Amino acid sequence: MTGHWVWNSNERLARVGYRYQDLIDCLRRQIDNGALQTGDVLPSVRAMSRRAEVSPGTVLRAYRALEAQGVIESRNRSGFYVAGRRTLSTPAYFYRNLSSARDVDAASLIRTVLSCTAEQATVQFGSAAPAAELLPLSKLQRLSNRTVRQAIQTAHLVTEPQGHRPLRQGIAHHMTTAACAVNPDDIVITHGCTEALMLALRAVTRPGDTVAIESPVYYGIPLILESLGLKVLELPTSPETGVDLNTVAEIAWKRSVQAFVISANHHNPLGFVMADRAKKALVDMLAARQIPLIEDDIYGDLTHARSTRPKPLKAFDTNGSVLYCSSFSKTLSPAYRLGWIVSSRYRETIVKLKMASSLANNGPAQLTLSEFLATGQFLTHLRLLQHRAGVAVQRTLNAINREWPDDVRVNRPSGGILLWIALPDRVDSRDLHRRALELGISIAPGTLFSDRSRFAGHFRLNCAQPWNAATHRGIRQLGKLIDALR
Repeated sequence: MTGHWVWNSNERLARVGYRYQDLIDCLRRQIDNGALQTGDVLPSVRAMSRRAEVSPGTVLRAYRALEAQGVIESRNRSGFYVAGRRTLSTPAYFYRNLSSARDVDAASLIRTVLSCTAEQATVQFGSAAPAAELLPLSKLQRLSNRTVRQAIQTAHLVTEPQGHRPLRQGIAHHMTTAACAVNPDDIVITHGCTEALMLALRAVTRPGDTVAIESPVYYGIPLILESLGLKVLELPTSPETGVDLNTVAEIAWKRSVQAFVISANHHNPLGFVMADRAKKALVDMLAARQIPLIEDDIYGDLTHARSTRPKPLKAFDTNGSVLYCSSFSKTLSPAYRLGWIVSSRYRETIVKLKMASSLANNGPAQLTLSEFLATGQFLTHLRLLQHRAGVAVQRTLNAINREWPDDVRVNRPSGGILLWIALPDRVDSRDLHRRALELGISIAPGTLFSDRSRFAGHFRLNCAQPWNAATHRGIRQLGKLIDALR
């Protein structure tokens, strides 16, 4: 045994009613600081009960919670052990050679993969949204029925292009939880985050311009760039720290780039959160060169329970250079298609573009969500969703540790619902995708996240699925397929 559990008298569990959570926190600290390492056995339930001065039931509850999160694992008639952790290391695919700007050709591959997934998959590891079971769909339906009934005349009128003002006020209030103060008048409601990103790009670029993006990147962004006739410049991006700031500085000072699109919190697909000092440096660097920075913060609210919601890039913006984009698609309902964009500098341009493209958003949906925010139901739901997302990610990691080959590497995100997985050498995620679909399982192959096939040895997996026999079987079958493809 390489480590052992030590009870520190300064960590006495003094808070009545919270003792099991304190015990969880204490054990996590022991694991994080290396006192307990992979494979170490924990004290028995009775031994821990005596040392921590809590009941055996409290200890067992803490152990089971840590097991569900993938931090420890139980072994038959042997006790509880610290679970193995496979993590991605930056050198695995962090490339520093800067690509040249080029036209984008992403639509054909994305369309092929998504159409096959929708038609064939029953286990949806390839999607990027929480399963319906994790969303408050019944509450939203009841609220919608009541709200529309009470405002039947106004609900079905075309709303103002900028969006329902009470909803914009609710969003502005919610963004204060991320230490981000915005004016409701600077918010424009959009058809999801996709339209927000498209409006932002149209506001600051013209066809033929070059836009710098992360690599790997959410595949919808190259698709938007292609539709707008824009060129793309891929930026080296670390799975641990995010975009390489040295490369950003080089581009900002030496290259003709009209905008950057960056996701700094719970990145899709890498899962990282940029450090605050790096966020500030990035915002300041681009503001000094007067280059617009478009922020995709759609997963920012999905910080796992007991973690602090990370600040968006917008929180460090002092001159209006950051165009902030987000959506309720990952937290409330993908079908509502309600997102928003925040910009004081480009607001009037964005409103004009919105009027020319889609004019306005769904009135009943805006009324419903404004009420959901105003009554505090959104915050209550969000806290529950954050907890469930954290449990789902850790539970999936635990299953991967048990079921998959040892040379598979996985990130360990502090938020979001996605895992970015590095396959063993010579295993191509496109082959894995085809083989998995034959079994009714979808994944998102790494080639979707860059059109240069840099990430053929990686894939993205959505953890926010109901944990049932089909899901568990899907994880096990993926492990067998990976082993067979080596």
